This record gives sequence, structure tokens and C-alpha cells, in this order.
Amino acid sequence: KSICMCMSTHPTDAGVVRSGLSACCSLARSSEMNRMVLLNSGCFSIVRSVLDLRPAHRDVVVSCSILICNLLRTTVGQQIFKTDNDDRLVRLLAGCLPHTSELDYSSSFTFTLRSVLTCLAMISLSSESARHLLVDSCGVDSSIEKFLELKLSTVRLRFDIEFSLAAIRGELEKDAKDQLLKEMKEGSDGTRMFDGALSLKEQRGKVMKPTRDHNGVVGMKMGSA
Repeated sequence: KSICMCMSTHPTDAGVVRSGLSACCSLARSSEMNRMVLLNSGCFSIVRSVLDLRPAHRDVVVSCSILICNLLRTTVGQQIFKTDNDDRLVRLLAGCLPHTSELDYSSSFTFTLRSVLTCLAMISLSSESARHLLVDSCGVDSSIEKFLELKLSTVRLRFDIEFSLAAIRGELEKDAKDQLLKEMKEGSDGTRMFDGALSLKEQRGKVMKPTRDHNGVVGMKMGSA
């Protein structure tokens, strides 16, 4: 609760935001109780405020995506997300999707793309209204489809993009959606990814690692597994 309060009261402090997001990501993946506390502390609203102020910071986008994915793994998290009907948060997360013109085949770009795609897929699986907003208003499916027209680094990445696109377009059966929400795998860095995305990360031998600068600010960077 204190971490969430700090981020709410200091939304423009980059150090507080990065440290808070890193802490929340760690807490959210460690136990169901922590996820409940984060949800009751208004974590969805905090992520919306963070993205409103820092949409261009790639590490912040990754942390926000990972946090949303972990919170939506719980039934309560899905219910809160549906009840709040936060169109602004959905639009902000849709806006975090990298553009095809930014494709540079680096591990950092690939990890950002996978994180955002997984987050958008989780949102689509959790809320039908949010899924319609992503498709009808944000045109996310068209943006994702453009990646399939490019030469991608691996076949696995293409499969991951196609899977996320199917989830966002609502082409998955209900029993398949329920199973996916239950069986998301955890990577060595604690992130939650669909099986295909996790395999890509392990294949490239790169993970997101926590870092600390001289001010004690915790962040994230790409490193060797």
C-alpha cells in the first residue's frame, strides 16, 4: 500500500515510478495476497497515470505491461478491470504497441513487443468490452497485422504475433481462453508470458534484469541469461 501511495503522490518522479513499478512487479508475481493488496490499492489507476506521463520510456512500458498481466491472472483482477471499464487505460496500453517503423531486431525491441502484445491479449481475454475497444476504436489488430508483413527475426515471433492477434480478435474458444489464463508460464526473470513468447526469450538468451544506479534507483535492462 505504501509503494502504491508513493507512486500516486509522486507520479512525475522517474526514480519513484521505476522503483515502484519494479517492486509491484515482484510483489504481484510472488503471491495471490500481494495481487489482492495491489488491486485494492488502485494499481490499475496508477498504471494509467504512469503511462499518461511517460509513454515513451520503453522500460516503463515493459514494467506496466508485466504488472497488468500479473494482476489480470486473478479472477478478482479481471472483475475489477471489467467493472472499472477504464477506456483511457486500454487506449494508453494500445498506444504502447511499438510501430513497425521502429523494428530493429534488437532484444530490447523484441521484449517490448512481446510484453505489450501479451498485455493486450490478456486484456482481450479478460474483458469483452475492452477487446471491442482495442479492435473498433484503436485498430490494434490492423497495427499487429502489419508486423506479419515484415521479415521477422524468428518463426516463433511470428507465431506469438499470430496468437495475440487471434486473442484480440476474439477468435479463441472460451475453454481455450480459460486454460491460457491459468497456465501462463513464468520466465527466469519473473515475467509472465504465453508459452510461445517465453520460448522466444529463452531462445535468444536474453532476460530483463533489475539494476540500481548511484542514487539507489531500481530499473530494468537487457542482459544475458
